[in-house]
Amino acid sequence: MNMRVMERIVKDMLLKVQANINLPAHGRGYSEREYTMKKIMIIMVVVLVAALAGTAMAAGTATLSVSASVVGTCKFSTNNGTISFGDLNPDTGTDISITNTSITYWCTKNVNPGFVHDSTHKTNCGGNPCMQGAGATPDYIQYALTLTPGGIGAGPSTIRTLTVDATVLKTEYANKNEGAYSDTVTITITP
Repeated sequence: MNMRVMERIVKDMLLKVQANINLPAHGRGYSEREYTMKKIMIIMVVVLVAALAGTAMAAGTATLSVSASVVGTCKFSTNNGTISFGDLNPDTGTDISITNTSITYWCTKNVNPGFVHDSTHKTNCGGNPCMQGAGATPDYIQYALTLTPGGIGAGPSTIRTLTVDATVLKTEYANKNEGAYSDTVTITITP
């Protein structure tokens, strides 16, 4: 609202207030000071009403939508682990099981992680994990891995444990070449 319109409104209101209030003329029962104070009070009330009316006319509202999306995430806290079956003796050996190898991870709250393992030499053992021996025509020893998650996610400050158990059967190593065998397994975690 422009200033001229506001001035006109204030003057109109002041005239209406003065017309509706019976203020005796100066000198009829009021001192000059009382008379001036009453006029100032009336003017202040009119100005206040006009200011509030101007504020009310200028007011408005707006709506702001706020949103976000928490991404389901799972990450390993421990990036490496080791499983060693030790010495495999075809004469006196038995099935060998390694239990409770641990890899730690965390996931976003209430995310149930999925785990997949992939052996470097699985194509030589029908898609199963296997260790490769040395030499130009190496032998392969197949083994089994079992992954047991430690629970659903509760955020990065709550570390969970993935238990990795491994088993190699005597029948897998009984007729293999002597020497060292190895494999690299990649474990992938997904939310």
